[in-house]
Amino acid sequence: MRSIKLIYHIFSLYSVASQFKEETGKGDFEETTPHSLYPPFVNVFDIENWDFGGDAIVDTYSHIRLTPDNPSKSGYLWSKDYLPNKNWQVEFKFKVGGISKGLSGDGFAFWAARERAISGPVFGSKDYFNGLGIFFDTFHNAMTNDIEFPYISAQIGDGNMHYDNDQDGKPTEKSGCSYDFKNHNNVKAKITYVKDVSLELRLQKDDDDWTTCFAIPNVKLPENIYLGFSGLTGQLHDQHDINYVTTRVAENIGTYKADFASQPYVKHSSHWGKLFLIFVIVGVVALMYVGYQSQQKKARKRF
Repeated sequence: MRSIKLIYHIFSLYSVASQFKEETGKGDFEETTPHSLYPPFVNVFDIENWDFGGDAIVDTYSHIRLTPDNPSKSGYLWSKDYLPNKNWQVEFKFKVGGISKGLSGDGFAFWAARERAISGPVFGSKDYFNGLGIFFDTFHNAMTNDIEFPYISAQIGDGNMHYDNDQDGKPTEKSGCSYDFKNHNNVKAKITYVKDVSLELRLQKDDDDWTTCFAIPNVKLPENIYLGFSGLTGQLHDQHDINYVTTRVAENIGTYKADFASQPYVKHSSHWGKLFLIFVIVGVVALMYVGYQSQQKKARKRF
């Protein structure tokens, strides 16, 4: 009887472990140290295996701040070594926010690209990039679409593709989703690339369940690419922090499958809301004009 109970408990533990392995999406992934990063950061001037620059600063016990909450700032964080040319998974925790509770910007980017540590206009990095960029965009530039922000967009460049910031990258976007990640202390992203097969982004906020932002089939990234992050602010601004990075690689992917069944969640702003706001503004201007004309008439009567 005891032997049967022991076998039962062993089987139960194995089942729980297998379930945990499947739920976390690790599969056969194993961590690669050169592309992982955790606090405390002992030397704030030199992080092993990584370069940072621009306006990026290091908080020893907490995070790497790509940009402070100030206007016209740009910073980056890049691995010194190539990502292994195989299946990989990158999980990172981040925080975006600032003093302003209204409009802010511009956002930050995750990179798996050939060019590294080059400042530029695309969320703090260069345009015409070669590789993958996933953009965590907090400012709505294009008034021709009604997508609700913050918005996360996946772009795959070939070195000749221009990122159109005025259109929020819509002409070249592979997929994306609306996701409210601003001013939350505990937001995580998990990006899984199955070589030449799929690219998936999953998100978690405040220890809720992981949700799929997008899953893209038939994705082929170039070889010899670096892992990186960059951030950018303009007249509107936020601080953009990376708390930790965990990178795992796998020769064989095992049973891992991207969640193609989940459709990207794109939240649209209400047209009625916009029209109501326009009517309110027009009404206020009209009342001010009527009040001004009334004052002018009274002034003329006095004289």
